[in-house]
Amino acid sequence: MKNWAPKLDENGSATSFCNCVMEQLARMQEVSCQSLEKCLVQAGKLHGTYGSKKLVFRPSEDLLRLRRRRRTASDLVERKQLSFQIRKLHRQELRTWRSASRRLCLNNSSSWNLMRGMLQPTGRHVVEQSHPNNFADLLENIFSGNLGRPMDRPMLTEAPWSMNELRVAIRRAKNNRTGDDLGLVAELLKHAPEGYLEALLDVFRHALSTGQIPTSWQTTLFKMLPKSSCAKFASDFRPIASLRLLCKIFAYLMPGRMEDTLEDSQPEEQHGFRKQRRIES
Repeated sequence: MKNWAPKLDENGSATSFCNCVMEQLARMQEVSCQSLEKCLVQAGKLHGTYGSKKLVFRPSEDLLRLRRRRRTASDLVERKQLSFQIRKLHRQELRTWRSASRRLCLNNSSSWNLMRGMLQPTGRHVVEQSHPNNFADLLENIFSGNLGRPMDRPMLTEAPWSMNELRVAIRRAKNNRTGDDLGLVAELLKHAPEGYLEALLDVFRHALSTGQIPTSWQTTLFKMLPKSSCAKFASDFRPIASLRLLCKIFAYLMPGRMEDTLEDSQPEEQHGFRKQRRIES
């Protein structure tokens, strides 16, 4: 799920979403990372809509009827005839759909990017996947390493996170991104009420002071995307890691304090790779 949008009231505010979040927050017996995630997901589903703008080709009833007949046909000759009719009708409907979609997009400049989707095949391509153990071996080779002896946790000298730092970290999260395995997206946090952010800030402060992070942050889900239509082996797939949204926000908090120190220690040779600087020839 991605591209979440709240249901707005007459004043253009997400009042119903914020009220739902605060009601669930008041009923919590224990405020934790897991309970805050669950609270946000439930409120988002009740008082918001998920969706992404995409041009989708939908076959007609005649085409669907032919496909159903082919699935139930037992005679080989009949199946071949149905396949020929399906291909012919599919091409006709596809040409008509693309022509109509282009006319609609060209009349609205904000929809021009949607025409890129028409370059992709409209059929569902199923890639023959390798054995799961092969994927596990591939990921193990990529991320293996000698961790060494765990470092003793030093005495904390850092000040607790502030609300301003949390807001900056949330603003860094990009919109219109696919949610994590729970369905959390950045737009949910950007519309969250003040009380929820205060509870989230307390959870982050506890993790910073104790060094104890939620167990859900220690698990990474990987989606294996084929590099080509002929992907057969594990090496033909590209792993995409999916982390929890709150784990990403916590990670965004740390660069906020390190950026100034890192900027001051950068050599002049890195002039062209620093903020508000460039090289002209």
